[in-house]
Amino acid sequence: MLNSQAEAAIKFLISIPKYEVCIKWLKSNSHCMGRYFVEGFTPHNQFDVLVHGDCCSNNLLFRYDKKDDPVDVIFVDLQSCRKSSPASDLIYFFYSSLDGDVRSKYFKQMTSLYYKSFSKVLHLAKKKIPFSFTELLEEIDKRKTFGLATGIFLLPAFLAEDEEIFDMENFSDDKLEEILKIFQKNFEIISERGPFKDRFLSIFDDMLEMAENNDNTPEKCYELVTDSLVKSALEKDKGEDAELISFEVKPFTKAGDNYLCVIAEVLIKYRLDDSEYDVSYVAKLNPLRPESSMDEVLEEMFGRETD
Repeated sequence: MLNSQAEAAIKFLISIPKYEVCIKWLKSNSHCMGRYFVEGFTPHNQFDVLVHGDCCSNNLLFRYDKKDDPVDVIFVDLQSCRKSSPASDLIYFFYSSLDGDVRSKYFKQMTSLYYKSFSKVLHLAKKKIPFSFTELLEEIDKRKTFGLATGIFLLPAFLAEDEEIFDMENFSDDKLEEILKIFQKNFEIISERGPFKDRFLSIFDDMLEMAENNDNTPEKCYELVTDSLVKSALEKDKGEDAELISFEVKPFTKAGDNYLCVIAEVLIKYRLDDSEYDVSYVAKLNPLRPESSMDEVLEEMFGRETD
């Protein structure tokens, strides 16, 4: 199902040059979207708490005062409660229920409110708080792919009219093809509406920002390319008499071309037989990102890249 929604997203984005990076990523990862969504709920180290599991605006009931201001809120539909990372509930809510500008403007404030409430409960229970606010922010950042999958999966249903929503009570395996056709048709209708366009595109604006951030921080992993490694590669290629003069490490691919590793070009000047030459090599580098809940999945799917 998520594969089909990723394909619909590609068709939606394909006429907008700004999102070429997103389209390329979706084409490469559309078959993994379901797994990204499921893995988003996997507990990880100290991030193992009771979560709602379907934390969206549809499952929040507010009580209002006489001035029509909200004064209280409760959660409903608790059948999906489970132990998971708190980031799963927060990201699920941010990407399913908020406009992009609201998410961007109030992300840290809302996360802080969650953390203060979470800490207060543990304090009253005389329990140790298992992670800091900074660590929670880092955990959320690691699970941004889950946010992307959540938005692609949920927004078309959340912003559809009643007659455009397929009745899942009548779902069966033999109706899957019919469901996919209905979804694709309804997606085309929904995607013409301004509110959906803005909300949906904001997901990919976040994705572009992620790609830009990844692309702006390769310098640390460039340090993995040391003099000794370059000399060794040069001698294996040009012979033991090749003398390294200098080298420079530069990006070899564009932002978003690769999310699992950093592809760099190593430009080398060397001397051989009293003459100077230039040569370049391509290196696949570890991006040196912190461990995340996706590590096991990535190792299973891309063992060579994550080695």
